[in-house]
Amino acid sequence: MLRNLRQKGAKRLVLAGLGVVLVTTGALALSGGRPVYRNYKSQWVFAPVAIAIGLGSLVLAFRSPPASSTRKKRRGGR
Repeated sequence: MLRNLRQKGAKRLVLAGLGVVLVTTGALALSGGRPVYRNYKSQWVFAPVAIAIGLGSLVLAFRSPPASSTRKKRRGGR
């Protein structure tokens, strides 16, 4: 059980880090007056799309887990 909690925490941390990087690079490009920028593969990235994906990643990282996963499920019987 503890291992599962650590894995979930690590996934949330990576997802949050990715979101912060995407939002930051998109915002820096837009603040410099450029609607597009090149990523590490030298491909063009549209900054508003990068910001939207980054914000979506942050929402997924910090949303609370579904209520059904926090409760124990009853198994058959009376």
